[in-house]
Amino acid sequence: MSESILFRLKDPNPHMREQTLMELVFDPDVKYLTPLSSMISDKDRDVRRTLMLALGALNHEGALEALLSCLLDDENDVLIAAEHALSKLGHVAEQALWTWTEDEDWMKRKAAVQCLRHFKTSALPVYRLLHDDIWEVRYAAYLLLASRASEPIDILAALLNAFKTEEHGQAKAGIIDALGLMQTPAACDALMGVFLNSQTPDNTEVLAQAIESHGEY
Repeated sequence: MSESILFRLKDPNPHMREQTLMELVFDPDVKYLTPLSSMISDKDRDVRRTLMLALGALNHEGALEALLSCLLDDENDVLIAAEHALSKLGHVAEQALWTWTEDEDWMKRKAAVQCLRHFKTSALPVYRLLHDDIWEVRYAAYLLLASRASEPIDILAALLNAFKTEEHGQAKAGIIDALGLMQTPAACDALMGVFLNSQTPDNTEVLAQAIESHGEY
């Protein structure tokens, strides 16, 4: 390992730390896995975001725990970078994320479900998450299920059934968003049905946007 790189990774100037991380993005070396993993709590958002790129560039299972922990980062751009980095790890990351979906911490469950959209995972394990006690987890599960609409499982029916029973307004809007993501004539027809039968104006704007997203359908 280069002593210069190790020294610059600890530089008080965040721009220097970020620049050094960029060097490791373009020239990854697993020898730096430990010092990189120790930087996940860096106070600078840009440093943490670039750190995700550097860890992702390693494409090494040893970065798994560091990347998972950053799914809980307060900054959305760091979280997104962590998701993309995890997607490079394939099956080992996917299995870890499914384990997180069973965690007592609802924030871990939500983060895992959101990240699983980057994986070609089956829709079947998602169904249990539609009944999670936390609406934010259910919202993420609706979107994940919609992203699996090409599978030979009646996902549309599952979403429409959930729409009938979902009591939380924002989670219900998530089902509408999910139907918009499906981009099929059947989903468009379902949205029109929801729109025409809507008794309240709460989700009118969300419905209109979802229908519009279907374009010529």
